[in-house]
Amino acid sequence: MIALGKPAHRHIRVLLGLALALTVVFASAADNRVGVTELAPNLLVFATSSGNVVASVGPDGAFLVGTPSAASTQAISKILASRTKSPFRYVVIAPQDLDHSEGDAGW
Repeated sequence: MIALGKPAHRHIRVLLGLALALTVVFASAADNRVGVTELAPNLLVFATSSGNVVASVGPDGAFLVGTPSAASTQAISKILASRTKSPFRYVVIAPQDLDHSEGDAGW
């Protein structure tokens, strides 16, 4: 048996929590609504009709990674505006299929 230190246990718990949250969030994204799960005060997961988006939000803006649908852009922007006053948004659209990215998804 390999002994894992406290930091390793913490990482495993975070990864398991993220996997569970993504499963729950993805199930709620069957239509154009945007589901939101807060994993930590500055870490959100948005569920959109075309895929999940993970957002790191702080005082200097927001960094999003995922496959947002164009229909979700306005709802996600509104939620981000309530979390940060910075207008800066960095978005990495990572589609598995180019048809899912919907161009720049309105960003």
